[in-house]
Amino acid sequence: MRIWTTKEAGVVKAWAATNPAERSPLQQLADALRRTTRSVQDFLRRELGPGRLPWREKPRWTHEVERTPEAVRKFAQRHRPPDQEDARENGLTISELARDLGVSRMYVYKLLDEGKLRRFKGRIAQSAFETLLRDHPDSVPYWVEQRGVYRSCGDNRACDSLPLLDCVTTDFIWQRSPFQLSGGGSGRVENPGLNYTLPYWMARYYNLAVE
Repeated sequence: MRIWTTKEAGVVKAWAATNPAERSPLQQLADALRRTTRSVQDFLRRELGPGRLPWREKPRWTHEVERTPEAVRKFAQRHRPPDQEDARENGLTISELARDLGVSRMYVYKLLDEGKLRRFKGRIAQSAFETLLRDHPDSVPYWVEQRGVYRSCGDNRACDSLPLLDCVTTDFIWQRSPFQLSGGGSGRVENPGLNYTLPYWMARYYNLAVE
């Protein structure tokens, strides 16, 4: 993004302060500055603020302004807070999916190139994520899926803690939720076995270990 110079800013502000009857077209000003009309408009919005712009502004939404039922419906739809179902429908970003799978972003792009995942409007659909786990389990060999095996009390949350051997595989199991139903990794990381040595030595320290 080009930075606005002091000279350019002065030219644009002087243009905005000119009498509308004598003001040159916006496109002509943008061409003289070698910028787009959108860039000039954005600059003036930042510098002048609403109510001082050199063009007709849309009226702000107030109760005093009469609106059509269709306009009211669209306004309510735009400002409706997304619920949990909407969030799932919107899908996951590349980074979010890579974190959930325990893989790199490049590996996610590889799955996209191979057609094992599909992207819509820049996000990975939840249904595509579920299809990957169902049809291509070898793509995520260390993925653990316990939904349908244990009773669920929320999104990716079991009603009771899972047995240790059925828990999701992670980098360090004691810092993860024992209620998580699905998750895992790519199997590219070797852990030092702290999952077992830490509870053992803590039990020894507190005299809980049985020899």
